[in-house]
Amino acid sequence: MTLTLPDDLRLRAPSLEDAQAIAELAATCEMADAGSSDTDAETVRDLWNNLDLAHDAFVVVTAQGRIVGYTGIKSYGQLLLLDPHTNAHPDYRGGDLEGFLLQLAEEKGRVLLAKAQGKVSRVIKTWSISPARRQLLEQHDYVVKSSEITMERDLHASPPIFSALADLDIHQAVLPQDEHAVHFVVQEAFQDIGGYPYRPFEEWRTGVLEIASFDPSMLYVARDGEKVVGAIVCRTYLEAGEGFVHQVAVLPAYRRRGIASGLLQRVFKEYAQRGIFHVVLNVDEHNATGAHQLYTSIGMHRSMQIDEMQKVLA
Repeated sequence: MTLTLPDDLRLRAPSLEDAQAIAELAATCEMADAGSSDTDAETVRDLWNNLDLAHDAFVVVTAQGRIVGYTGIKSYGQLLLLDPHTNAHPDYRGGDLEGFLLQLAEEKGRVLLAKAQGKVSRVIKTWSISPARRQLLEQHDYVVKSSEITMERDLHASPPIFSALADLDIHQAVLPQDEHAVHFVVQEAFQDIGGYPYRPFEEWRTGVLEIASFDPSMLYVARDGEKVVGAIVCRTYLEAGEGFVHQVAVLPAYRRRGIASGLLQRVFKEYAQRGIFHVVLNVDEHNATGAHQLYTSIGMHRSMQIDEMQKVLA
């Protein structure tokens, strides 16, 4: 079924200057659907890394220029990624504007697949943070592949305490020298987490270290002598006053020695010293490494569920 845009709306490509308006649109939709939102312009710009705004993203605007819809799609490793900020403003949902945006993204996805010449699969990946969003995507043939739990800690209410480990050294990573060692630890540590594929170094570096919000001063490593055995990679969102623990990893042979807890407490302390008191992270709902218990033990609590959803593009 081919959907059409209402006569009183028009399409155009977004610009970098639209990040704030798109963030406000996403936040409005998330508040309506889930009752909370932490989306800001920085998180929107993060998703725009390697996304061709001129050709693979669209905003829907009114005659007055107000942005009431957005979508974007890009190659993401071996998959396609539908920007999770794809939304139609609640005031404009009655005429299936959301369906129009999803269909538009799929059309662009097929173009990207043709350009990739078999290097990208026909799978589109995105995320949902609310039952309403999940239901919409399911109506368009997306299925839930996995779920993550967002956990958070208020460092102002619960000041962090960092205690050095007796036999290991935790300190800021030395970049770029430590990049390959951090990549190795992350890939080794995440292999027993379901659904996490091995990522070659350059792909990992582009997707993790080249993101605008990546904070090199908040990349800490644990060393056993000269060997990096644990690492924590953070993103810092200054506009929101929020720290995001993107990856925390410990080599399997070094687990249950307090390394992950030490890494987390170290970055908590650093964030608090900088005046950033809200820290969040995501953990796979079915993570079997004991991560949920670890995060709870250091004062974090559950705030929301995020569903990874996928669709095979026909």
